[in-house]
This record gives sequence, structure tokens and C-alpha cells, in this order.
Amino acid sequence: MHQGLKTLLIGSSLLLAAPAAFAQGDDASGGGGGSATVGAGAEVNAGGAGASAGAGATVAAGGDAAVGWPAEMGSRPYTLLKGGLAAYGDFDIMHASITAGTTTSSFTQEQFHLGAGYGVSDKLTVGGEFSFPLAGDGTDNTKLKGPLRFYGMFGLSHSDKMTVAAEAHFELNLCGGVDTMGGCATTKAIGAGLDARYVLAPKIALFTGSAFGPGVPGAMGAVSLPGFGGASVGQHLNISLESSGPITFDVPVGVSLQATPQLLAWVAFDLMRFNLANKAMGADTVQVIFSDAQGAPMNLGGFFGVNKNLDVGVSVTDDLKHAGDLYVIALGARWTK
Repeated sequence: MHQGLKTLLIGSSLLLAAPAAFAQGDDASGGGGGSATVGAGAEVNAGGAGASAGAGATVAAGGDAAVGWPAEMGSRPYTLLKGGLAAYGDFDIMHASITAGTTTSSFTQEQFHLGAGYGVSDKLTVGGEFSFPLAGDGTDNTKLKGPLRFYGMFGLSHSDKMTVAAEAHFELNLCGGVDTMGGCATTKAIGAGLDARYVLAPKIALFTGSAFGPGVPGAMGAVSLPGFGGASVGQHLNISLESSGPITFDVPVGVSLQATPQLLAWVAFDLMRFNLANKAMGADTVQVIFSDAQGAPMNLGGFFGVNKNLDVGVSVTDDLKHAGDLYVIALGARWTK
């Protein structure tokens, strides 16, 4: 159980990203009931009938679409539009039970995860976010101390079948270690990830990374624990900059469903972790899901679009192999303009 707990607390930085069923391709609705074929470079007006790129979108040759900000979360690019803003946050309740021998101890902690992003261009988004404990067990010396992350995202592709964005970040964890006096010590790390989703069928997508980003609260949709490495997008590679710090690579995978035009739901798992360097004593080089070392970290959630600019949602993260030993409930919101 300790290895499963460790995997969730540390590794979930990369774990599964939330979903995002992409643009419902041929079914995006317009004002009419027909289906419009869009030529290279043609502009689709709001009144267009059934245009796959969505109302008001401009479609370029080759299939990539420079779309406006769609109401459906599963149809959005991962990066913001040029000049676009995003503000997001979530309130998280984490509960853990740890058994040592015949003794079991439990603790509950309340945390916040806040962030913002800015669209430098249609393909480049930069931002920052901060996760920190606020109250509860074990927070006497750690309140308002947690991972402070600065990130950049670059959109590689955005079409009706596949959307891909790359991410890199630098992180200062204000309580990532313990100093000589027993207080918090700051640690540093860098990382990179890839958001990618592929439309398997209308309304259903396979993904790695986030459902929509940046700003999926607490990496909602990723198997990531807010306050313990909650990320703006799906993380894969994480490199500690501390002496003998670990280097890991995770393989998160999930499925999303655009259940209604307003509701996006997902389930995600961390299938595998590679301990590339400085692994813990006795740890496997490769950990697979449902093994003792990896456990079965899972995230289940959904987001509802109140309107085109405001989304609210909830997610639950747990380890299915040790269900109830460690879980996080996250309530979040995301505003974009």
C-alpha cells in the first residue's frame, strides 16, 4: 500500500490527463439541418449549416482548423487563442489512511489549486499556477506552501480527428523537502508533457494529457493529486533538480465522452511508470498498473459548461487497488475569455 500511496502522492504529476472528446466532426451544429463542406481557406459563418469546424471558424488547407473558442469542451484546442485569458481554480479535499503493522492512522486535508494562462498566439500559451494546503491535519507548518509552477504550451495540431499540444514547466515546491530544523525546504524540478486526443467515434475520444487546457483544476481528468503536483496539462516526464532526485516517465491514458453539448465526462488511468534514474530503494524500473508498486490510480470526473466562458466541475481520484486509502475530491471552475 505504501508504494501505491507513494505513486499517487509523487507521480501523479504526470498522470492521466483528463479527456476531451474533440469537435464532433461532422455533427457540429449550425443554423440549418444540412451538412456543409468547407473548402481550403473558406470561412464558416455562424449561420452555416452543420459545418464541421463550428460556427465562426476558419478552416485552412490540410485539415487543421483555427477555430474560435467552441462552447463544447471536447472541441477546444489545448492552447488559448491569441490574447485569450484563462483563470481557474479548485478546492480539494484529500483523505489518506496509512497502515503500519496493526496500526492505522488517517488524516484529511483541504487544499487550493489556482492558476492563470495567457494566449501569446493561437499556438502558444504561457501561465502559472500554485497548489497549497489550507487547513486540516498536518498543515501547521505547511499552510500556503506547495508547488509553484510556470509553464508554456505549444499547439502542434488541431483538426477534427486529432489535437496535440506540448508542454514544459519549471516548478518550485515550497515544501518539497525538510530542512535541518524540520521545517519546509524548497525543491526544484522541470518537466514536460504532451496533450493529445484522438476522436474514436462521434462524442468519444481517446486521450493522454488533459481534457481541455490549460487550467483543468487540480489536473482534473488526470490522475494527479492537487497540492502534490497538480498540473495544468498532462505530465509525462518529470526531472527533479535536487541531488540524486528521481527522473520518471508516466504513460497516462483516458477516454472522454461529450455526453451533451454542455457536459464533458471522462475516466483516466496511469498505465505505466518508468523510473529512469535515482529510483527508490527496491523499486522496479518499470511499474505497471495493478502491480504493488503502481497500484491502480484512477480519475473520474465531469465538467459542465454554464456558458461559453465558464465551466464548473468535479472529479474524484482514487487508487482502485487500495480503494479508500487515499482519495481526492476536487470541485473546480474555469473561466476563459
